Amino acid sequence: MPRAFVPHSSEVVIDEDNNFSWPWSKFFEQLKVRIGAEKQYALGGKLFSSVTTTGNVDAGEDDLISYSLEKNTLQNEGDFLEIIAFGTYANNANNKTLKLYFDGSVIYTTAIKNPVNTSWQIIARVLRVTSTTQKVTVTFSGEALGSAVNAQYTATTANLAVANIIKCTGTGVATNDIVQQGLIISIFPAQGE
Repeated sequence: MPRAFVPHSSEVVIDEDNNFSWPWSKFFEQLKVRIGAEKQYALGGKLFSSVTTTGNVDAGEDDLISYSLEKNTLQNEGDFLEIIAFGTYANNANNKTLKLYFDGSVIYTTAIKNPVNTSWQIIARVLRVTSTTQKVTVTFSGEALGSAVNAQYTATTANLAVANIIKCTGTGVATNDIVQQGLIISIFPAQGE
């Protein structure tokens, strides 16, 4: 099968007539032959990432890192988001609760007691069923009451035609009982027919 070589980054992609330049046209023709002209593929990518270290403040539930998902980002049945949140717990005996929200609904919560300088990670996938229903899977890694790794499924009814907030919150006793180190949100469109 012939190889499809990507043109050099210095090549102009769109020419002055608003068409693909010759090197890029050739590349797409080679790609068409290589993967098959009848197939459709969906490419995903990162929507947001933050490495801003954010911790809870004293007692009570505090927002950690948040992101406002633009309206209609998930447009088609089967489009999904992948949300990766990660951070650390303080090394103390304080009770701590970590939550992940999608559009004001808690899609994951965990409580912990007496961690020993431990890290946590949440990976959630929000799959569009309709503009007002989603299926959500969440996997948690880290110390939690009951187990170190767990997974759960839930359904949500967020209205995707409006902006939706995605955020983690932390509830502790002292400042920085829960610290979020990062948040990455990616989108994966449904594969074409």
